[in-house]
Amino acid sequence: MLDLRERYPELDIEVDGGIGPSTIQGAADAGSNVIVAGSAVFNAKDPGSVIQLLREKVEGAQATGQFTYVEGSC
Repeated sequence: MLDLRERYPELDIEVDGGIGPSTIQGAADAGSNVIVAGSAVFNAKDPGSVIQLLREKVEGAQATGQFTYVEGSC
């Protein structure tokens, strides 16, 4: 994913499956800007707060433009 983000900075890169509050940072830091998080949202006690957290992590990583690969994160 990191290689794609570096070569195509305007490309939408989606991560689908296994994304939630504990895994979003790695996906965002590697350059993903489209997140599919069904279980993490629908099984949450407060789905709105989970959506907000996911959005903030992705937007924060996109704002810095400094993407990194974290071993085992995605």
